[in-house]
Amino acid sequence: MSSILEPRGVVYAYKGVGNYITPFVIFFVIGMIVSFGLTMLHVPITNMIIGYVQRREKKKEEKKAAKKKQKEMEEKKKIKKKRIRD
Repeated sequence: MSSILEPRGVVYAYKGVGNYITPFVIFFVIGMIVSFGLTMLHVPITNMIIGYVQRREKKKEEKKAAKKKQKEMEEKKKIKKKRIRD
């Protein structure tokens, strides 16, 4: 008694050039797609990273400038108070 799903008299042959070339062709195509994708995406990703670093550096410089300005203002106030006392 055999099942409907069982193949009857089917012989599988793993011979021929196609069985050796097909996997290489498939992986070559997949590799080309991935390589092309990475090549096309690396420029925008690099630009995003550079933009982030530039913004971060600009914020640091602005904070330094603000601190320096605040210190100068405090020094000016101290000098004015000192002049008023004298």
